[in-house]
Amino acid sequence: MREQLESFLIDADVDAVWLRVRDLATWATCVPGLQSSEVLDDETSHWAFAMRLGAVTRMVRLKITLVERVRSKRIAIAFADETGPISGVMSYDLEPVPNRQATIGRIRLSVRGNGPVASAAVRIWRPALSSLARSFAASLSGEAENSTPALAGVSRGPQREARFPGRVYRVGSEPDPRFSLANERTFLAWIRTSLALLAAGVALEVVSLPMLPALRWTASILMVAVGVIISLLAWGSWGRAERALRLGEPLPSPRLGVVLAAGVGTAGMLVLLALLLGP
Repeated sequence: MREQLESFLIDADVDAVWLRVRDLATWATCVPGLQSSEVLDDETSHWAFAMRLGAVTRMVRLKITLVERVRSKRIAIAFADETGPISGVMSYDLEPVPNRQATIGRIRLSVRGNGPVASAAVRIWRPALSSLARSFAASLSGEAENSTPALAGVSRGPQREARFPGRVYRVGSEPDPRFSLANERTFLAWIRTSLALLAAGVALEVVSLPMLPALRWTASILMVAVGVIISLLAWGSWGRAERALRLGEPLPSPRLGVVLAAGVGTAGMLVLLALLLGP
């Protein structure tokens, strides 16, 4: 069995690195000479890539199977050449650097031959596999490091901690900007809903309508109160969603919908009663 070990210092915290290396799809994009990749499920993929063996370039087709995944610590895959006698295991171990926002990544590649020409196959493949392990490790580590971009001349830690609120930006890594912008648009939509409720509550009291005064006043106060509550809850909802995006977790369930439905429904019933019982 042939083993190759490569170690790299990655300028990103261990959670940010894990968010990149936990996916087999990310691994595939880091394979030198990749021609195609097919993700069958969360644990199985097919990769096809060109590998140079001496003076010959050969198309290699591998079946990739996830064998171990320990959050923020280790991920390992087994691979088998679908057209040749080579198989093996590749693992990626993560170790946080004490007192720094950095991670040591170690890729270990173990290769073995199968069948009567196993030893000869491993000898032929050895130089190419060594080169592949180095290129793959550098590419995957660079991919993980680049997932936490920083401004020029500013370290990642202070830049991230300086943003408000800290409870959101001190965790995880930068998500796809499209997701953050969509979350911001959702927050602004709730603010517009809050403004509409405030305007409706004020209008209900200002405009003279043939309603029972007590019920009209109650409905007006309720609309204004719900508008204020929604504006406050919208901020918390944005923060929870953004934090989940940064940590790669499922989005939290919406709470504002319940408040809005209950408040508008109750105010509507009061307005209906005020109209029916009014002068």
